[in-house]
Amino acid sequence: MKAKARPVDQWRLINFEKVLMTLVNSAPGQTEGSALTLLSDEIAKASQEEGFPIKPNTAAGVLQQLKRIRNKTTSFGGRWAATVECGIHRLIDAYGLSESYREPGFLDCPPEEKTLLAYVFASVDPKQWHGIYTTFKDIPEIKEASLIYGSSTVDAIIKIEAPTRKFNEVLIGTISDHPHIKTTQTLFAVSGSQWQKSQLERDAQLEDIPFITLMRFRMT
Repeated sequence: MKAKARPVDQWRLINFEKVLMTLVNSAPGQTEGSALTLLSDEIAKASQEEGFPIKPNTAAGVLQQLKRIRNKTTSFGGRWAATVECGIHRLIDAYGLSESYREPGFLDCPPEEKTLLAYVFASVDPKQWHGIYTTFKDIPEIKEASLIYGSSTVDAIIKIEAPTRKFNEVLIGTISDHPHIKTTQTLFAVSGSQWQKSQLERDAQLEDIPFITLMRFRMT
């Protein structure tokens, strides 16, 4: 029977897997199995030399316990988390691991989640646009939405910015499944390539537009 995981247990496991993958990529020929064995050896040494009260505290025993934790058949308890962190500390310099791993309790921190930015090209019923964008305005992950013209297949562009887990929920559950959206094509922005003017810069440019043109722009 699998143990019921608390949020902090899940965070510890996610952060541990991140460290493990860093170890795998740290040296040519390093595999997931060899990285796990290496980490198990250091955790066992930390337990034996620094008095961490974990059982089992042999390298082979630690390896089996880590496998059970990764398979979620046992929880990532506080004593184990502290000992694992100490074992990781021993590998930072030798394997070029992140200095953030020296922070006490780093395994307990909520893992950083990748944010996705994408533009959805949608075929919609223009007569229903008011109802569509009224729905979208209540979704914080939908940053912009606009009808467009000039294409025979695309009627609207929708900008989404959301963490990975939330992204699919918004794209599929809110946009693609909308009754007045016929088809969608999603284009993802290249990470780190985005540039955008600030709101102040955009407002300053609008001040240079003639008054009548500006009123027409804001009313459309």
